[in-house]
Amino acid sequence: MNFKSVLIHPLYWFFNISFYFLILWLIVSFASDIFTDDGKFGGFSSGNHHNIGYQLPVKFTISPKEPLYNNELYKLEKEVYNKSGYKYSVGKSEYLKAINSKDSINYKSIVSIHNNSTIDYYNLTSTSFVSDGYITVDPKTLNNKIVIIFRSYLGFLLLIIVFFFLKKIFKLLIENFEFSQRLYKNVNIVGLLLIGHTLLKSLANFYLGKNFQYASIKPIKNNINYVAISMNPRLDFEFTLFLLGCVLLILSTLLYKGSQIQEENELTI
Repeated sequence: MNFKSVLIHPLYWFFNISFYFLILWLIVSFASDIFTDDGKFGGFSSGNHHNIGYQLPVKFTISPKEPLYNNELYKLEKEVYNKSGYKYSVGKSEYLKAINSKDSINYKSIVSIHNNSTIDYYNLTSTSFVSDGYITVDPKTLNNKIVIIFRSYLGFLLLIIVFFFLKKIFKLLIENFEFSQRLYKNVNIVGLLLIGHTLLKSLANFYLGKNFQYASIKPIKNNINYVAISMNPRLDFEFTLFLLGCVLLILSTLLYKGSQIQEENELTI
């Protein structure tokens, strides 16, 4: 069993079948977005829909404010084993008095890290939580709507085009497992597509973020500000994908040099 039959043939069929499957999936996604009211098409549910909105990358910052307090206290009474031998806890919840703005509660009493033992393995050193995420928005201007729809389907379209060229690359390797100009061009195109996708997506996010500079949520109950949630737009730059595109461009250059050397050797012979 040679190298072609072990690896190249299966990869060719994988990209070939996946290419047509992705085209079908894209058609269903477009159809559900255009012809349905909620993005549901039978058992299929689209992640983006014009009535639901589209995802915008943001950085969340959640800052608990004092006083913040959960007045529910769980009291462990005993630990028992069921018939299968699994241990579980038995207890009840008690509610303490509600707090007001005059109460003083430090941060340690606000946040607790729970585990299955009585030992504290970690200690929170920050009073705010920062994370990358997405919010669903519905653009009100035509320009923003066009850009966000383009960005939402850009990744899907890129995947289809990349799989098309990958199946061409592996078909070339099946036909002739050596350097060639066609192999160099296809690898070069895949690298350019990955780089172009990363830059276009980041530019689209930058454009959308210009009109969404900052958003905050500060829920207040009984004149107490419990928590502050802020959201700032981010570029969502996919560095790994960009780096992979650069590597493929370098590899395509080596393939081009290899094909030139191979042609010179054939002419010499």
